[in-house]
Amino acid sequence: MLLDAAVHPDPPHPPAPRHHKAPMLIAAFAVGLLAAAGIVAAAMIWMPAPERATVAVSPVVAAPPSTVYITVPAAPLPPAPPAEPPAPAVDAQPAPALAAPTVDGTDAQGFLGSAAASCRSGHPAVAVVRTEKSRAVICEADDGGRYYRALRLRDGAPLEVGGAAAAGDGFVARTGSYAYFVSPNGLTVSRWGNALSQEPAIEYWSR
Repeated sequence: MLLDAAVHPDPPHPPAPRHHKAPMLIAAFAVGLLAAAGIVAAAMIWMPAPERATVAVSPVVAAPPSTVYITVPAAPLPPAPPAEPPAPAVDAQPAPALAAPTVDGTDAQGFLGSAAASCRSGHPAVAVVRTEKSRAVICEADDGGRYYRALRLRDGAPLEVGGAAAAGDGFVARTGSYAYFVSPNGLTVSRWGNALSQEPAIEYWSR
């Protein structure tokens, strides 16, 4: 028996089949994938916020709502009121002519031919007195104010005093301490209330 075993040894055993290594490789690959996933997850957790934002998926931005314009027709305007008929034309009436003084040698402005004893152009006389020595007139200006004008016949001296006013039955004009009073009685000149001269009226007229 021993000799047969030495002369005829047993044939070698065939190698074990190798298919039993495949599950181990699959398991190792799965473990590797899990490890890689864990590393990626850890990196995502510990990654700074700005870097994570770059990795994050951009949110979907909704389109802004569109504006719809609705045209509303304007309300109709009320009808315009009828135009008023033009006022009838009124003929301008000429100003009534001023009555001329009844004193001899005068017109509506005073003594004719004597600028000193007549009113300025356009100013009517409101009183006129003629004495033996003087010619005097009270005039009315455009603004209603009155003034006194007179002429002394002896030397042709003229005189004009503003601010004449009605006084009694005549008119008085004052300048400084002097006063000139024209009335139906004549022309009286006074100073400080004392009469310096009194000239009886030959003719007198007033409006």
